[in-house]
Amino acid sequence: LGVLMFLEYTVGWIWTDDDRTFPPVFNEYSFFEIKGVFISYNNMAILAIVITSIICLQLFLTRTKFGLAMRCTAEDMDAAQMMGINYKKVLAVSWAFASALGGLAAVLLAPQLLLYPSFMMGVLIKGFVATIIGGFGSIYGAILGGVVLGVLESLLSVYVSTQFKSIFAFSLVILILSINPTGLIPERKFSREV
Repeated sequence: LGVLMFLEYTVGWIWTDDDRTFPPVFNEYSFFEIKGVFISYNNMAILAIVITSIICLQLFLTRTKFGLAMRCTAEDMDAAQMMGINYKKVLAVSWAFASALGGLAAVLLAPQLLLYPSFMMGVLIKGFVATIIGGFGSIYGAILGGVVLGVLESLLSVYVSTQFKSIFAFSLVILILSINPTGLIPERKFSREV
Protein backbone atom coordinates (compact mmCIF):
# COMPACT_ATOMS: atom_id res chain seq x y z
CA LEU A 1 0.00 0.00 0.00
CA GLY A 2 2.87 2.33 0.79
CA VAL A 3 4.52 1.62 -2.58
CA LEU A 4 1.19 2.24 -4.31
CA MET A 5 0.82 5.61 -2.62
CA PHE A 6 4.42 6.52 -3.48
CA LEU A 7 3.85 5.63 -7.14
CA GLU A 8 0.56 7.56 -7.26
CA TYR A 9 2.13 10.76 -5.96
CA THR A 10 5.19 10.33 -8.19
CA VAL A 11 3.00 9.88 -11.28
CA GLY A 12 0.93 12.92 -10.26
CA TRP A 13 4.07 14.97 -9.78
CA ILE A 14 5.60 13.98 -13.14
CA TRP A 15 2.52 13.94 -15.40
CA THR A 16 0.08 16.09 -13.32
CA ASP A 17 -3.19 14.97 -11.75
CA ASP A 18 -5.36 15.87 -14.76
CA ASP A 19 -8.06 13.39 -15.73
CA ARG A 20 -7.39 11.48 -18.93
CA THR A 21 -9.22 8.91 -20.99
CA PHE A 22 -8.08 5.54 -22.28
CA PRO A 23 -9.35 4.36 -25.68
CA PRO A 24 -11.74 1.39 -25.60
CA VAL A 25 -11.03 -1.77 -27.57
CA PHE A 26 -14.27 -1.43 -29.54
CA ASN A 27 -16.23 1.67 -30.48
CA GLU A 28 -17.73 2.81 -27.18
CA TYR A 29 -21.09 3.41 -28.88
CA SER A 30 -21.38 -0.05 -30.46
CA PHE A 31 -24.00 -2.20 -28.77
CA PHE A 32 -25.98 -5.31 -29.48
CA GLU A 33 -29.43 -6.13 -28.18
CA ILE A 34 -30.69 -9.26 -26.45
CA LYS A 35 -34.45 -9.18 -25.75
CA GLY A 36 -34.54 -5.43 -25.19
CA VAL A 37 -31.30 -5.26 -23.17
CA PHE A 38 -28.45 -3.33 -24.81
CA ILE A 39 -24.96 -4.63 -24.06
CA SER A 40 -21.80 -2.94 -25.26
CA TYR A 41 -19.13 -4.90 -27.10
CA ASN A 42 -16.58 -3.51 -24.64
CA ASN A 43 -18.37 -5.04 -21.66
CA MET A 44 -18.73 -8.39 -23.44
CA ALA A 45 -15.02 -8.37 -24.34
CA ILE A 46 -14.14 -7.59 -20.71
CA LEU A 47 -16.37 -10.42 -19.48
CA ALA A 48 -14.83 -12.89 -21.96
CA ILE A 49 -11.27 -11.89 -20.99
CA VAL A 50 -12.04 -12.13 -17.26
CA ILE A 51 -13.68 -15.56 -17.58
CA THR A 52 -10.78 -16.83 -19.70
CA SER A 53 -8.26 -15.46 -17.17
CA ILE A 54 -10.05 -17.12 -14.26
CA ILE A 55 -10.18 -20.48 -16.04
CA CYS A 56 -6.50 -20.26 -17.04
CA LEU A 57 -5.45 -19.31 -13.50
CA GLN A 58 -7.48 -22.15 -12.00
CA LEU A 59 -6.02 -24.66 -14.46
CA PHE A 60 -2.51 -23.37 -13.81
CA LEU A 61 -2.89 -23.64 -10.03
CA THR A 62 -4.51 -27.10 -10.07
CA ARG A 63 -2.96 -28.86 -13.09
CA THR A 64 0.71 -27.86 -13.19
CA LYS A 65 3.65 -28.73 -10.97
CA PHE A 66 4.48 -25.06 -10.51
CA GLY A 67 0.89 -24.33 -9.52
CA LEU A 68 1.11 -27.10 -6.93
CA ALA A 69 4.39 -25.62 -5.71
CA MET A 70 2.70 -22.23 -5.37
CA ARG A 71 -0.16 -23.73 -3.36
CA CYS A 72 2.26 -25.69 -1.16
CA THR A 73 4.35 -22.59 -0.51
CA ALA A 74 1.23 -20.61 0.37
CA GLU A 75 0.12 -23.37 2.76
CA ASP A 76 3.44 -23.83 4.58
CA MET A 77 6.65 -22.24 3.35
CA ASP A 78 8.94 -24.26 5.65
CA ALA A 79 7.41 -27.59 4.61
CA ALA A 80 7.61 -26.60 0.95
CA GLN A 81 11.29 -25.74 1.37
CA MET A 82 11.92 -29.12 3.03
CA MET A 83 10.22 -30.84 0.09
CA GLY A 84 12.75 -29.22 -2.27
CA ILE A 85 10.60 -26.40 -3.60
CA ASN A 86 12.55 -23.26 -4.43
CA TYR A 87 10.31 -20.93 -2.46
CA LYS A 88 12.16 -17.79 -3.61
CA LYS A 89 11.39 -18.63 -7.23
CA VAL A 90 7.79 -19.44 -6.33
CA LEU A 91 7.38 -16.12 -4.52
CA ALA A 92 8.92 -14.19 -7.43
CA VAL A 93 6.61 -15.88 -9.95
CA SER A 94 3.62 -15.32 -7.64
CA TRP A 95 4.37 -11.60 -7.49
CA ALA A 96 4.81 -11.54 -11.27
CA PHE A 97 1.42 -13.24 -11.72
CA ALA A 98 -0.22 -10.83 -9.28
CA SER A 99 1.32 -7.86 -11.09
CA ALA A 100 0.22 -9.17 -14.48
CA LEU A 101 -3.34 -9.74 -13.27
CA GLY A 102 -3.39 -6.27 -11.70
CA GLY A 103 -2.16 -4.78 -14.96
CA LEU A 104 -4.82 -6.70 -16.88
CA ALA A 105 -7.48 -5.39 -14.50
CA ALA A 106 -6.22 -1.84 -14.99
CA VAL A 107 -6.26 -2.14 -18.78
CA LEU A 108 -9.77 -3.61 -18.74
CA LEU A 109 -11.11 -0.97 -16.34
CA ALA A 110 -9.34 2.05 -17.80
CA PRO A 111 -11.76 2.61 -20.72
CA GLN A 112 -14.68 2.51 -18.26
CA LEU A 113 -13.27 5.22 -15.96
CA LEU A 114 -11.40 8.50 -16.10
CA LEU A 115 -7.69 7.99 -15.51
CA TYR A 116 -5.87 9.84 -12.75
CA PRO A 117 -2.98 8.70 -10.56
CA SER A 118 -5.12 7.11 -7.83
CA PHE A 119 -7.91 5.67 -10.01
CA MET A 120 -7.14 2.08 -8.97
CA MET A 121 -7.39 2.80 -5.22
CA GLY A 122 -11.17 2.35 -5.22
CA VAL A 123 -10.84 -0.86 -7.23
CA LEU A 124 -8.16 -2.11 -4.84
CA ILE A 125 -10.39 -1.47 -1.83
CA LYS A 126 -13.39 -3.14 -3.50
CA GLY A 127 -11.23 -6.14 -4.41
CA PHE A 128 -10.02 -6.42 -0.83
CA VAL A 129 -13.59 -6.20 0.46
CA ALA A 130 -14.75 -8.83 -2.06
CA THR A 131 -11.93 -11.16 -0.99
CA ILE A 132 -12.83 -10.75 2.69
CA ILE A 133 -16.49 -11.44 1.94
CA GLY A 134 -15.72 -14.47 -0.22
CA GLY A 135 -12.94 -15.89 1.91
CA PHE A 136 -9.17 -15.60 1.75
CA GLY A 137 -7.36 -18.38 -0.07
CA SER A 138 -10.28 -19.29 -2.30
CA ILE A 139 -10.45 -18.14 -5.92
CA TYR A 140 -14.13 -19.04 -6.08
CA GLY A 141 -14.71 -17.18 -2.83
CA ALA A 142 -13.15 -14.02 -4.25
CA ILE A 143 -15.32 -14.33 -7.37
CA LEU A 144 -18.45 -14.92 -5.29
CA GLY A 145 -17.55 -12.02 -3.00
CA GLY A 146 -17.10 -9.72 -6.00
CA VAL A 147 -20.43 -10.74 -7.50
CA VAL A 148 -22.26 -10.38 -4.18
CA LEU A 149 -20.69 -6.98 -3.51
CA GLY A 150 -21.37 -5.73 -7.05
CA VAL A 151 -25.00 -6.84 -7.12
CA LEU A 152 -25.79 -5.53 -3.64
CA GLU A 153 -24.08 -2.19 -4.33
CA SER A 154 -26.00 -1.82 -7.59
CA LEU A 155 -29.29 -2.56 -5.86
CA LEU A 156 -28.40 -0.09 -3.10
CA SER A 157 -27.57 2.56 -5.70
CA VAL A 158 -30.90 2.08 -7.46
CA TYR A 159 -33.16 1.86 -4.41
CA VAL A 160 -31.37 4.01 -1.82
CA SER A 161 -28.49 6.25 -2.90
CA THR A 162 -25.03 6.02 -4.45
CA GLN A 163 -23.60 7.95 -1.50
CA PHE A 164 -23.82 4.90 0.76
CA LYS A 165 -21.88 2.46 -1.45
CA SER A 166 -18.63 2.60 0.55
CA ILE A 167 -20.41 2.54 3.89
CA PHE A 168 -22.44 -0.44 2.70
CA ALA A 169 -19.33 -2.33 1.52
CA PHE A 170 -17.58 -2.02 4.87
CA SER A 171 -20.79 -2.74 6.78
CA LEU A 172 -21.14 -5.92 4.75
CA VAL A 173 -17.56 -6.89 5.66
CA ILE A 174 -18.31 -6.40 9.35
CA LEU A 175 -21.52 -8.42 9.05
CA ILE A 176 -19.86 -11.30 7.17
CA LEU A 177 -16.88 -11.40 9.55
CA SER A 178 -19.12 -11.38 12.61
CA ILE A 179 -21.20 -14.27 11.26
CA ASN A 180 -18.45 -16.31 9.57
CA PRO A 181 -14.86 -15.03 10.04
CA THR A 182 -13.54 -17.23 7.21
CA GLY A 183 -15.86 -15.68 4.60
CA LEU A 184 -18.53 -17.28 2.46
CA ILE A 185 -16.19 -19.93 0.99
CA PRO A 186 -13.32 -20.58 3.42
CA GLU A 187 -9.86 -21.72 2.35
CA ARG A 188 -9.52 -25.47 2.08
CA LYS A 189 -6.71 -26.94 4.13
CA PHE A 190 -5.08 -29.97 2.63
CA SER A 191 -4.02 -32.73 4.96
CA ARG A 192 -2.90 -36.27 4.54
CA GLU A 193 -3.07 -38.77 7.36
CA VAL A 194 -0.06 -40.99 7.79
